[in-house]
Amino acid sequence: MCGCYYLSKEGKANLERRFSFISLHTKTGDIFPGQDALIIKPQGKQLICVPWHWGKDRIINARMETIFTKPTFKEAILKNRCVIPADAFYEWDAFKQKVKFDSDKMLYLAGICIQDDFVIITQDANEVVSPIHDRMPVLVEDLSVWFSDDFRTIFSSQSVALQSHQAYYQERLF
Repeated sequence: MCGCYYLSKEGKANLERRFSFISLHTKTGDIFPGQDALIIKPQGKQLICVPWHWGKDRIINARMETIFTKPTFKEAILKNRCVIPADAFYEWDAFKQKVKFDSDKMLYLAGICIQDDFVIITQDANEVVSPIHDRMPVLVEDLSVWFSDDFRTIFSSQSVALQSHQAYYQERLF
């Protein structure tokens, strides 16, 4: 599951240089469900960065494994894909300590737009995330593929190298 992610001011500034912006007045820092946040989506032949609302009727994530069959998602995955730019995403360990997952470059979380809301697509966790949580966002490395008819290949080719960071680590005594 993805329940919090982070977009830095520097990350947003890099997006402003790379993409057309509809609104520059959007949140940076920790971003939680229910907030407006930046997404990248196609408009005509270009990609634009726009503010969108995270969560549809309290649904914040969609499972990759069932996205093509769930009535809420099946049209959006075919026609309204987006990516959510992030410097990192977070999960909490069994001791309620925040664990940050990031990369050497901007992360693009796969998402879909449903009307004025977006949800993040999740998958089984990889070897870096699985010690903390069983789900993680689908990470998009090539935006041109995600926004093409070949987008399904993203689901089988996860190669973004993640690192985990934790401020405190609780040792188990027994």
